[in-house]
Amino acid sequence: GGRWHCGSCAFCVSCNTKCPAGEGVEDESLDWIFETKIDAKGNKVYSHTMCHPCHKVWKKGAFCPECNGVYDGRSKYKVIASCWVCGRQHHAKCVGLEKSTDRFICSACQRKTQEKFIAGGRKEEPRVTQTPGNSFSRTPVTASYSRSG
Repeated sequence: GGRWHCGSCAFCVSCNTKCPAGEGVEDESLDWIFETKIDAKGNKVYSHTMCHPCHKVWKKGAFCPECNGVYDGRSKYKVIASCWVCGRQHHAKCVGLEKSTDRFICSACQRKTQEKFIAGGRKEEPRVTQTPGNSFSRTPVTASYSRSG
C-alpha cells in the first residue's frame, strides 16, 4: 500500500540527499529504502524514504519521531530537546521550540494522557448511599498478639 515512488525524484527525509548511498558516495547498486508504518486500519502504508547511512542510524532509534530525521549531524535540524514526561529526544524545531532547554510534552505522551483521561479511562467510583447501618467507620486492627499472651 501507500504512494508510488519515483527513484529519480526521491530524496532522503533526514539529510535531503538525492543519492541512495548517501551524500558524496557513488554506488549505483544501492536502492532507496522506503519505510512503512501501520495505519489506523492495520494496513501497511508508506512512511518515508531514506538513504542507507541515515537508515542505519534510524534503525538504532536515534531519530526524531516527528520528522524521522536522524541525530548524527545529517539532519537539517541540529538543536535537540527532550520530552518533559518520557525524555524522548526531538528536534526542537519539530516541536515548535528554539532552545534545547525549553520544556514540552511530546505528541505520544499527549495522546496517552488523552486516551487515559478523556476517552473514558477515568472510572468514577460508585457512590454508596449512607444508611444507619453503613455510616460508621471501622478502625483497623493494628495490635499484634504473641503466643505467650
